[in-house]
Order: sequence, then structure tokens, then C-alpha cells
Amino acid sequence: MLKRSFIWIIICIVCISILMGVGEIVFKDMELAQYLIDTFKNREIKEYGLWEEKKMKENPNYNNLAIFIDINSKILELINLDNNEVVKRYIIASGKQSTPSPIGSWRIINKGRWGQGFGTRWMGLNVPWGK
Repeated sequence: MLKRSFIWIIICIVCISILMGVGEIVFKDMELAQYLIDTFKNREIKEYGLWEEKKMKENPNYNNLAIFIDINSKILELINLDNNEVVKRYIIASGKQSTPSPIGSWRIINKGRWGQGFGTRWMGLNVPWGK
């Protein structure tokens, strides 16, 4: 009986050691995954910044621009009205049912960089009821 208890204790210690080793590997992989996600996001933001800077240098007279947003398709297009060229196309998030996106023609009155569940950019409009 004592031998049997001793064997079970040894088996339990071995199993706990294995679980701790597996857990350490899993948590390291989770940290690695988060690192890769953060790196990709930062790379994407840097790439966008470089693209934007290049476009501004190539086209210093971007005075006649408009933004067209298709809320159903969740697409924003930046349009050069001088030649009706789509300069850039973005996938966007729009308002939710309780706070819908305004329909109509509006001016951008402020911009912001957000993160988390809000995406990377935000634009405040001159709607009569606030931002």
C-alpha cells in the first residue's frame, strides 16, 4: 500500500512538472503572438505614414479632395476631384444602431488617432448635434 501511494505521488509530481512546462511554452507563445500583432500594427501605421508623406510630396497641390463613404460596404474613398481619381481606399467602421453614422455632406473639423476597438483613425464632422 505504501509503495502504491509513493508511485502515485511520483506520477503526480511528473504530471505537474509536464503541465508547468507546457504552460510555460503556451504563455511564451501567447506573448510572442501579442508581440507579432503589435509589431504588425506598428509596421502598418509606419507604412501608411510613409505612403502619405510620399503622396503629399508627389502632389503638393491636393486642394480639391473629397471623401466618399459607402456605409453599407464600409468603404471610404479619398477622391481627387480635379481628375476624379480615387487616391486611396480604406475599409472603415461605421456607427452602430444607437449612434448611427450621419448621412449627408459634412466637413471634417478634427481628426484623431485611436486604438483598440476604435480602429486607428477618427474624424469629427461638423454635424449640428455634435461630433
